[in-house]
Amino acid sequence: MFKPLVAATCALALGAGATVVFAQDPSTPPTVTVGVGKSQVTLQGADGVKGGPTRFVFTNSDKVKETFGGIFALKSGTTVEDFKRETARGLNHVWGMGSVEASATLEGASDQRVVTADLQPGGSYIAFQAQSEDPKKWVLTPFAVAGESNGAKRTAPAATVSLDDFRFTGAKTLPRKGVVRFQNVGAAPHFAVAFPLKKGASVARAGRAIRANNEKAFGKFIGGAPSEPQGLITPGAVNDTEVSFAKAGRYLLVCFFSTSRKTTQHNQIGMYRAVTVK
Repeated sequence: MFKPLVAATCALALGAGATVVFAQDPSTPPTVTVGVGKSQVTLQGADGVKGGPTRFVFTNSDKVKETFGGIFALKSGTTVEDFKRETARGLNHVWGMGSVEASATLEGASDQRVVTADLQPGGSYIAFQAQSEDPKKWVLTPFAVAGESNGAKRTAPAATVSLDDFRFTGAKTLPRKGVVRFQNVGAAPHFAVAFPLKKGASVARAGRAIRANNEKAFGKFIGGAPSEPQGLITPGAVNDTEVSFAKAGRYLLVCFFSTSRKTTQHNQIGMYRAVTVK
């Protein structure tokens, strides 16, 4: 129910073959492009990547209808083989292997999502495709982070939203296009789906439908297609997400996460909040 929708270096040729190269500002986070494909996850810009703020561009490399991918940080002492072994035991065993530092749901051939997240110097990471609910079928591409810092700095976001257990706090006004900082300050994984509300829609009544997990009733309050401004992240993760809402207006942010089909979804506990997009 309620399935969530779920320039580093430039060269300009001048005259007879002359080339001018513009170096990257060292304070700007480097970019790593993550191609989330059906049978492979490709990385561009990850070779020799250093620790610190890093801009991840998630692309739908095989142009499938919908796919999901992210960046998983292995906890100290955990190997890729350890991770693979635990995924074979089921989804709940994955959480003890480390943390999801960034992720995105990609819909349509041209869809891409951009988030800035921190990489730890000397850390081990896995770029993953998790289109299947069975972790044994996930596609994994490991990469290592150099021991030094890149010296980059995050730019100030237009707004900050905290994902807690089990509520959204922080800014109530978000930019239609811009950077929103989403930070998981709780003890559970969270994500945010944004539903545009119809003009005059009652937030209280929409909230009751959300708590009841009543998709049909909730649909009466929705005035357009939902989007996912923030992908799944685990506790402690901070993403500066480059959002692009379809239109201005009132939206309802909702988290539908649950650790399994047998546990209560976060929306049923009341994890939703009305915000205004300008």
